[in-house]
Amino acid sequence: RDAIERYGRLKMRLLAELESELDESVTALSATHEARLAALPARRETDRALATHVESSPATAKDTGPGAVPQVLTPTAAASSPRRFARILIGLAGAFVAVAAWVVLRPREVPEAAAWVLVADTQDPARDLMTAESISMALSVALAQGDRLNVVTRDRVREALQLMRRPDSTFVDERTALEIATRIGAGQVVIPSLARLGAQRALSARTVDVATGRALGVDQTTAVNEDSLLSALDVVARQLRSRLGRSSRNVDQPRPLPDVTTASLGALREYTIANDYSRRRVYDSALVAYRRAIALDSSFATAYAALGQLLHHTNQPAEGEQALVRALSLRSRLSEREAMRNEAMQARWRRQPDSAIAIQQRWLAGHPRDTDTRSSMAYDLFLGRRFAAAQQVYLEVLATDSLNPVDWINLAASGNALDTESDRAVARRAFARAFALDPSQRTDVIQNNEYGSLLVRAGFPDSAAAVFRLMLGGPPGQAARGYRSLGLLALWRRDPRTAVALFDSAAQSHQAMKNESLGEVRARLMLAWARGEAGDEAGARAELERTRALSRNGVAEPTVLYWAGKAMARRGMTAAAREMLDTLARRAVAGNVRHESAALLLRGELALARGEPGVAVLLIERGGALDSTPVPRESLAHAARAAGQTARADSIYRHLAGTLRFGTEAMLAQRLAVRQLTPARR
Repeated sequence: RDAIERYGRLKMRLLAELESELDESVTALSATHEARLAALPARRETDRALATHVESSPATAKDTGPGAVPQVLTPTAAASSPRRFARILIGLAGAFVAVAAWVVLRPREVPEAAAWVLVADTQDPARDLMTAESISMALSVALAQGDRLNVVTRDRVREALQLMRRPDSTFVDERTALEIATRIGAGQVVIPSLARLGAQRALSARTVDVATGRALGVDQTTAVNEDSLLSALDVVARQLRSRLGRSSRNVDQPRPLPDVTTASLGALREYTIANDYSRRRVYDSALVAYRRAIALDSSFATAYAALGQLLHHTNQPAEGEQALVRALSLRSRLSEREAMRNEAMQARWRRQPDSAIAIQQRWLAGHPRDTDTRSSMAYDLFLGRRFAAAQQVYLEVLATDSLNPVDWINLAASGNALDTESDRAVARRAFARAFALDPSQRTDVIQNNEYGSLLVRAGFPDSAAAVFRLMLGGPPGQAARGYRSLGLLALWRRDPRTAVALFDSAAQSHQAMKNESLGEVRARLMLAWARGEAGDEAGARAELERTRALSRNGVAEPTVLYWAGKAMARRGMTAAAREMLDTLARRAVAGNVRHESAALLLRGELALARGEPGVAVLLIERGGALDSTPVPRESLAHAARAAGQTARADSIYRHLAGTLRFGTEAMLAQRLAVRQLTPARR
């Protein structure tokens, strides 16, 4: 009865919040339960105590298949037969002995499931938002040490708020925290509080059981001054870990909170401010705040790691690498898990996905329930072009946590990269689920282009155009990427003149934004291609000259510099191409595989422009061994044909033409392969 009641509530929630029906297998199982329940005699109140014991009897062999409902003894049947009742008592006694033996003899190394706890926003009557957020974040870090607790991340809380149709900036008080915990399956909620007594501060944390709503206890410290607030918070965290289920047999003692975050409350505030800016994509302000945090505590390893990731994200790889190296040099100031995640992140940004995968696999061998790390590893499998493996891991992750829209998007991207109709069907369903969970994903830059690509492959270019046009109503940076996608679609439809107008709009939109030089360069490279397709060679060269000027001050991504230098070398602009190579060499990061590849490939293009095809083939082969994507492959085919290796060139061109896909610069390289195989071109 209770299962059917819960099923009804779940069904109503799915319909109200996601406009989604339950799976047919679940509906069928519910119907089976309801039919069995209807066939049972009415239950008397006096029978309830006995029923509690009897209904725990095991199912018969014939009913142990999937979805089977156990055949149970009714109270009347048990009471009507003394002999049967005696057998039940003997069976229960035997079961008790077996359970007792298992408790004594069970292997001690089998880990118990870690409890899930959600930390609410800190209650602060003074409404000091950044201090309150800093306390909640630091308390989450402290509780997450070891393997006895799983702490719900702030990203997960924001996703739950979105499902509740509430802003992700909503203050998570006790009532809201309990509702979120109920939705995502957390067992306890911790509500921190900060009391102000003049210059003194007192911390407390109340723990509430989610199932019953009953308070489990309050942990608190005596009043301290603000400089000692983090040390006081560490005392509260130790008390909470003991209350929430930390095993006394675990020999790994948690380290003091200031050692795994910072001893400076001011630095922690700046770090919290930076995270808020980064979440809102105000990246310039986020970078400034991260640097202020580091200025206040030069050994704040977590701030260095966040700074490094954001620098990479904003196409400043050299500075990003320095920050990540500094974070890892302060490994002793990180928890074991954060140190592992930083190592994997550094390998990811160096374009070494195999290393990132291996680092995370070692961690998961000892921490198999770390779903966040498993999802991160799936992303590295995707970056390493191991799409089938990535798809499988995402399916495993989503089987236990189906409310993360980003994982659904990445599952869709993995399926889209595979070349079978069944995989594309998986991708379509995954996109639909992601957009139902978070409609804003439709106009996110990468997701929008990826979804449009899937529609083009499915034979619906008009629908893809409608998806791309959704971007045009956003801010200039978003609109620019919408124009770029529409321009690529025009090229796909062999309409270069329309593509010219769209790429020009993209370049102008990028130009209107601060720090969008990389986006503008990509738009102008596509514009140069489209002008060439339309027969406007002078216009194509003019766009490449604009790209040359932009690269002197803004563009720091070596791969894009290779693309630009390649286009210049092919049009005889060797001085400009050499300048791209010099800029690339200055901005490349040692150990970054993609940067090393870009330098070799551009040197090969320049050797070809000098009339040295043999040298060009050797250089491009070395570069292509590090990056086998379509743009380098086309460089190798071009060099091989110039060196007289016609059969080899045609083989590469045929492969590229046979895998023609809609999307970014790779599509342009594949279209060039199609042109090279056309008899008129030969």
